[in-house]
Amino acid sequence: MRTSNTSQNSSRAGKWIATIVLLALGTVGAIYLAPHFWNRAPKNVSLANVAPASAPPILAAKSQPSPQPSANSPAVTPVIRRAHNSSRKNPSSNLVAKKNISDKDKNEFRMQPDTGSGEEEGGETGDDPKLRADYFYRQRAYPFDQTPAGVRQQSLRQLDAMVQQQRAMGILPEADAAAPNSVGFPGPANWTNIGPQPVTNSAGGANFGNPAATGRVTAIAIDPTTTTTSSQVVYLGAATGGVWKSTDGGNSWNSIFDQNNSLAIGGIAIAPSSNTTIYVGTGELNFSGDSYYGAGVYKSIDGGSTWTQQCGGTSVNFCTPTFSGPFQGGGFYVGTIAVNPINANVALASVRDAGNRNFSGIYRTIDGGANWNLISSASGASPNSIIWNPSDSTIVYATLGEAGDATKFGVYKSTDSGATFARLTGNGATGNNLPTTNIGRHEMAVAPSNGNIIYVAINNENTSGLLGLAKSTDGGATWSFTAPGTLPNLPNFCSGQCWYDMALAVLPTDPNTLIVGGSAFTNNSSTDFRTTDGGTTWTDITNGSSAIRPHVDTHVLKFAATTGGFRLYTGNDGGVWFTDTPTSTPVTWQAGNNANLTITQFYPGHAINPSDENISFGGTQDNGTEKYSGLQAWDHVTCGDGAWAAIDPNIPSTVYANCQNISILRSTLDGVANSWVGITNELSSSSDRSLFIPPLVQDPTQSGVLYFGTFRVWQSANFGNDWTPISPDLTSSTSNEVTSVSVAPSNSNVVYATTTDGRVWRSTNANSGAAATWTNLTAAPLPNRYATMVRADHGSADTAYLSYSGFSGFGDNVGHIFKTTNGGTTWTDISGTAAGALPNSPVNDIAVVHLAAPLNFDAIFIGTDVGVFECPDPTSATPCTTWSPVGTGLPKVPSDSPSAKVPHHFALSHMAAASG
Repeated sequence: MRTSNTSQNSSRAGKWIATIVLLALGTVGAIYLAPHFWNRAPKNVSLANVAPASAPPILAAKSQPSPQPSANSPAVTPVIRRAHNSSRKNPSSNLVAKKNISDKDKNEFRMQPDTGSGEEEGGETGDDPKLRADYFYRQRAYPFDQTPAGVRQQSLRQLDAMVQQQRAMGILPEADAAAPNSVGFPGPANWTNIGPQPVTNSAGGANFGNPAATGRVTAIAIDPTTTTTSSQVVYLGAATGGVWKSTDGGNSWNSIFDQNNSLAIGGIAIAPSSNTTIYVGTGELNFSGDSYYGAGVYKSIDGGSTWTQQCGGTSVNFCTPTFSGPFQGGGFYVGTIAVNPINANVALASVRDAGNRNFSGIYRTIDGGANWNLISSASGASPNSIIWNPSDSTIVYATLGEAGDATKFGVYKSTDSGATFARLTGNGATGNNLPTTNIGRHEMAVAPSNGNIIYVAINNENTSGLLGLAKSTDGGATWSFTAPGTLPNLPNFCSGQCWYDMALAVLPTDPNTLIVGGSAFTNNSSTDFRTTDGGTTWTDITNGSSAIRPHVDTHVLKFAATTGGFRLYTGNDGGVWFTDTPTSTPVTWQAGNNANLTITQFYPGHAINPSDENISFGGTQDNGTEKYSGLQAWDHVTCGDGAWAAIDPNIPSTVYANCQNISILRSTLDGVANSWVGITNELSSSSDRSLFIPPLVQDPTQSGVLYFGTFRVWQSANFGNDWTPISPDLTSSTSNEVTSVSVAPSNSNVVYATTTDGRVWRSTNANSGAAATWTNLTAAPLPNRYATMVRADHGSADTAYLSYSGFSGFGDNVGHIFKTTNGGTTWTDISGTAAGALPNSPVNDIAVVHLAAPLNFDAIFIGTDVGVFECPDPTSATPCTTWSPVGTGLPKVPSDSPSAKVPHHFALSHMAAASG
């Protein structure tokens, strides 16, 4: 942990000054620190400080008692987590209207929101995954329905070429160069992971999981040769956090996949006949827009020490799609992989192309992955499950299902080791058939002790709930079907989210014991259920014999043989848990979210305390708003999904946070749990449409002045007690919203704003409140793409930087970041040239760094879908001709929120501790 050397803080002259760049990786699930040092000649001018202010009186939030801290304990008003579903505005107003596309190719997550359960009050509500999906995907696709084919892989190749060229030019050091004691960016400065490792839960809420959480786990595989729990080898895949390996049964984890071309994991398979042979499918196949597509299959033959990328061979290219038409969903998703029980070179993979179902289906390799070929008899829709018959290696069961045209959905069987498949429907007799209407995703489990017993859970496409559970005891010839009811009958265990999270696992020694997992159920808390009589009666096993329990939203369940019986692993939106008593009542859960596993997914809007960089706040996917206090273990302090956070510049104990949609909270006690009160006030009755993660911004100089973006800009001048709309609708249609708001540090009257439809606006009299006027600054060369962020310069309110998502070359040929020096009258593309040009990748956020005398240093940092980049000369006459990647050690994942914090008095010894 970092400790300052106070004895060296008394003199600024001749000292090293550090800029700490805090990077919230929105989809990897970690915050990284990058040290930035300069050794400049001292000047006889002091660094500017923000004068501390006395806290003005904070009025009571409307209809809520004001916080009354005491010497003994802070007075607590009811903690605001999630609004009751019935009181929330219609979530469909957050969904953007899209161009018409066929049912065959539509992106189902944008078609209709889930409504969830009317009983949901905390945790993730039923509509969240689709709204979250729309938020993530729309910005990369706009103004089109889908992202261009293969653009992320192209961006990664551009990044690799950029690094090689800049090394040859001497701009970047060689890959094996030792870092000097002091460096400036660009350079070999290492990023340091500062967590969350893991996330503690001071805010409470049963559906968060206990005692700690981390992030979304999508795949688990256990080495079958390791049966001692203390040395069991487990592989874990995260939504965009890569592959992790444990050699002690999940008690500790090490990342083994960070520098591969995709860290979005869809599936992991260990060859039963060769426990060091591992296949990994990239691209999270959970049908959500924030499920990033992948880069093919990766294979290791040494237990994950090294990896080889497999792009498909001669018949298909998973890594750079080659089919006709530019807008085909961006790339392939490779989910479940199943390896032949006796031949490690024969494997089957679930592959989805979100834009063209002709390329979706089961792919087969017979040469260890050198070539993957689509099985035509199991194609035309996304596969969900693939399972080899445990007693007959020629038999394979599989399921296909997603959203839309259900012609190819259902259960399939192969009797020739996966070379061909036939769809199973039943024998035609009443009560012996599989359903054919309202069907979507199908998830399957086969009894390891009897390969003829099959269970299949099916999503109801109309409701996103559980259509029912199908069972066969004769290898798929006939089927029984049970619709969900009320416990102890079959529960609707994936209620509202069966398209997103369903998992099944059969106890290896008992075909009648089945575990199922899904969403937060109808009580917004339960997620795992068990039957021991083949599906007749069911028990909720989410809460066990102690306070330890798993997070909701289960994506994977896996049994592993141990010397004492069987261990059940469960992976969900909060990480990994396991139990060695899966058949007991109650079970005894253990948590696998230890200090090594870092996979939390952050949204934009990270806030750093202006006087202590060891305190910051960030909003996360399904794991709340989290507080960093200088330790790698962060703390869940209030609502979730967490969104933007803000800290008062002069009274940093006053902290603000927004939950998803419109739900603003305030704490006057440093943001600790149970100190938050709701201050949405006028916004709650406005019926304004907004993003799923709307911007919440604090004026950088004026205490208590806040801004919030819906389709217009709202302002509060009294710490959130009252809100006033100060702009008209800044968008071009009722399907667009405000994406960012920026207040000029040098002039609080000047406020910029951006929108989903690519617009940028400016007010020069924002402090006039409702009388403020706004000017549309949108003009060439700005592209017609989703505008992600605008940041005003520290020195001049007329200077600002503007970033865009999407991809150049499809409707326009300009870059992703622009600058104005005249208040937006004109804009200049500063995306770089030649070897300094940025990769063609969305720019998600901007950090403007300004150090006054004696350093007089300026720089711009941007977070993109392929990493973090720096421009070292933003104030030059021709700024930012050369962008460079920042530091080393950062995983290849989208970066949502780079934030700069400039402490005044940090000596080199402090930074050595921080970066080491």
